[in-house]
Amino acid sequence: MSKNTRGVKAYISDSNTTNCAKGIPKKHWIVYYYLLSISKWNYKDKEQHRYVYKKDINISEISKRLKVSRTTYYSAIENLINNNIIAEDSYNDKYYKLPSYPKCYANIQPYVLKELLAYSVESDIGIDLLRTYLILKKYNELKTNIIKNFTKKDIVVLLERGESATREYRKVEIILILLKKFDLIDFTKEFKRTKISQYYVYTLKKVNTHSNYLYNNFINPEKKIKEIMQQLLEEL
Repeated sequence: MSKNTRGVKAYISDSNTTNCAKGIPKKHWIVYYYLLSISKWNYKDKEQHRYVYKKDINISEISKRLKVSRTTYYSAIENLINNNIIAEDSYNDKYYKLPSYPKCYANIQPYVLKELLAYSVESDIGIDLLRTYLILKKYNELKTNIIKNFTKKDIVVLLERGESATREYRKVEIILILLKKFDLIDFTKEFKRTKISQYYVYTLKKVNTHSNYLYNNFINPEKKIKEIMQQLLEEL
């Protein structure tokens, strides 16, 4: 696969964006991003959606690969349809549509999507690794020509994990370090102290479309993702 492959528009959960879905469970996000990773696009007709043929969906394989039960898979499909993240064609029930609404989507390279999804499945960090990258990529696209500051709390809120979850703050910190190690983002951070709290303010320097680290693993999978992730976490 060439690194110049056309990007895929991936749905992000952004509670600050109008008409975007909220309250989607982690396992349901995993199902969505997997469907996106195997989806196709009708280039000839320039359709505004991607699609997945139902006959190409092997639920047993999905359950094993994504570590979700069949019940969770069916529940995810229903939830994703109800939230307009995927759709069934009223004229042709042979496939699912994966529509694209610009305000709720960020562009991602197919191999980056597949690699981050694999890391998400094989680690305790979960799908928030992929979703955080998409949130920061969208943020970077929207906030052009200005200083892009954010806190761990901002990310936790957008991930809908609860504002006071200290464990979630630590998880976001690990995610940011991993994304930087993958060369997908670059940032600096500055310690702030007030009368009632202390925290870091992050300044987003860049968000990369490509990652040599992930691409090399994608085309030469010498190690299993689980082993790589374990090694990375031990280095933190």
